Amino acid sequence: MKKTLIILAFLTSSILFFSCTNNIENSTEEVTSLSSRVETNNSSSDISDVESDNINSQYESDNSSLELPVNIFESINNQNSILFNSISFFAADDKLFYLANDGFYSTDCVNQSKKIFDYYLDNCIMIDGWIYGTKRSYLNESEYGMNDYESGYLVRISSDGTKKETIVDQGVGLVYYTNKYIFFSDAFYDNINIYRCDYSGGNIKKILTAELSIWTATDDSIIYVKPTDDLDYKKMFSIDYDGLNLKEIATLSMVPNDMKTHYGPITKIMTKGNQIYYSQILVDDNLQNFITRLYKVIPNSNNQLVLSNEGLYSYVFTENRIIASSSDFKSYSLDGSDEEILYTCPEESFLSTIYYCDEQIYFCMYKDDSESIFQFDINSGEVKEVVKDLPLTGMIGIFMEMFSI
Repeated sequence: MKKTLIILAFLTSSILFFSCTNNIENSTEEVTSLSSRVETNNSSSDISDVESDNINSQYESDNSSLELPVNIFESINNQNSILFNSISFFAADDKLFYLANDGFYSTDCVNQSKKIFDYYLDNCIMIDGWIYGTKRSYLNESEYGMNDYESGYLVRISSDGTKKETIVDQGVGLVYYTNKYIFFSDAFYDNINIYRCDYSGGNIKKILTAELSIWTATDDSIIYVKPTDDLDYKKMFSIDYDGLNLKEIATLSMVPNDMKTHYGPITKIMTKGNQIYYSQILVDDNLQNFITRLYKVIPNSNNQLVLSNEGLYSYVFTENRIIASSSDFKSYSLDGSDEEILYTCPEESFLSTIYYCDEQIYFCMYKDDSESIFQFDINSGEVKEVVKDLPLTGMIGIFMEMFSI
């Protein structure tokens, strides 16, 4: 029960943290500052089509597409903003990048780690030797000397840590990447603004202003979920990169037809090729008996239940499988059949959600007062410890202490 409570606390914190503003201390005046630097043409209740000025004049505008496969961006976007994945670590180019107690580090999993950034990053992707991500502050700002207003800036640093540049000098929330644009949101009160910009940080354009909590970017559109007047249902929509061609995709039920005793939020939108999926965490009236589900969206029809796991799980796609992770991680075929347990966490330890890259699964294991990062080879089943005995930091340290894990 302790582990269930702590995972729920983290999931709740992460949903609030990443779907809302990056830092509640950032004032509404800062968002007004960002909005004042884009030029509004026209708007509606759902969509604001906004032309932008280049707010970072030190960068040259670059509208060219990046020469990376679409599935690379899809995999990164599916895994961004999942608790621990986006906060703690990601893998690229045979290197592991991770958060330690005093900054952001890289390791080739063989030699010693190297510190490359004094603070920590989330929502990360590495392109052409640059790591893009949002700069985050620690819970104890004074201990590290970071100014509040810098938290949530969209930045890029060279993979060796020698160069650092600010891309968007305002706090952002969720961030997603495509081969043409970076998309990011802010969030205050009941409405969220979604913007796009070039990889240089130029040509910021507001795409959407709406009451929503979950969204993602694909290779040709923005997909988001919006509440309806009926609290038991939400609607899924898509719009194009210019904030036009609004389309209703599906109706999502907060109360499953086959489980009327449970209710729960949509926690993540994911894509696999031209298919859209979403995850949902369900709980009964007593806030017990958690069930995590993965659905495939079927336009104009009932959405297809793919997986239903007892407990709190997160889902990651490999090239041809689904990995579900909690106190263990399991592999399934894309239709939810053919279950295989890949790894089970030892007793008295706590397993984070996973990060998948190139047939390798990376995960954190927490025990006593430290965490270690492990690499699991899907093909061989080999497990090796690549980063040992990091001190617990941030939210994970606070909650581990509270629940005496």
